[in-house]
Amino acid sequence: MKVDKVSEGGNYLKAKFVEDHRITELQITDARTIEIVTFKGKDGKPDQDKIQCEINFKDQGKEDPSVWTMNNKSRNALIEAWGGDTDKWVNKKIPITLGGSGEMRHILVDGMRIE
Repeated sequence: MKVDKVSEGGNYLKAKFVEDHRITELQITDARTIEIVTFKGKDGKPDQDKIQCEINFKDQGKEDPSVWTMNNKSRNALIEAWGGDTDKWVNKKIPITLGGSGEMRHILVDGMRIE
């Protein structure tokens, strides 16, 4: 059987990339890209619905990630700041920080800096 290499992580923004490139803010670029994506639960855990959207950030290159899947804490921070209508999130500056460590490193909305 012949196999080819596959992309590792695709076009998705990862904590390591945020850290390496010192990204501190994101913007959702278009309301039409905001969608609910269901991730299958592992080891008997329930499925989880996550918000996924296209984003941009300062000094973003053509080959850089452009899709962000937010965790529940980030989703809730945006709802608290701007309400549940995701159309109103477009083009607003979303301050981010990193949480966790090692394999559990993740991107979080920095609720203290959100306007």
